[in-house]
Amino acid sequence: MFLAACLVYVVRNAGADFEHTGIQAFMVRGKLRPRHVRLAKVRLGAVPTSGIVWYADKGVIGKCWTERAAQYEDVETHFARYKHLSRVDWEQLAPSARFGLTYEDFQPVKDKYSIVAAAPIIDQRDRYVGCVTADMPQSAAARGISRAAIQASLATTAQLVSVALES
Repeated sequence: MFLAACLVYVVRNAGADFEHTGIQAFMVRGKLRPRHVRLAKVRLGAVPTSGIVWYADKGVIGKCWTERAAQYEDVETHFARYKHLSRVDWEQLAPSARFGLTYEDFQPVKDKYSIVAAAPIIDQRDRYVGCVTADMPQSAAARGISRAAIQASLATTAQLVSVALES
């Protein structure tokens, strides 16, 4: 329910595409190799999953995890200059420029997203337990989206999810 409300808010107040914008909730799972596991997703259109396992320092959500802070990235613009790199050239980029993605990770997502944003879910003991994310497909309209509205909606949703998890 929280994710659906977040999607409606992002569409109405940020100008996002109603059919293709996705809102997800990820939780950290695993003791030996902690990773994000998607618990829920709201998206009206059919968009295939990336298939990437999201660890700390991998992708925008990994950055949210390691920094324990909200993130907002125009990944379409950021990655535009890297789309046609060979594996060798890709691997020579700094991990921060690659958002920690391997060459294999990058291939299915390089033309998929425009904006990716994430807000941390922090529990009552001040531990990072996951994040709520929004992603928009590549389009000219995606660049005109209100950053502030997306971040406000994700932050509120992350707080609500945290409270619900404690119940």
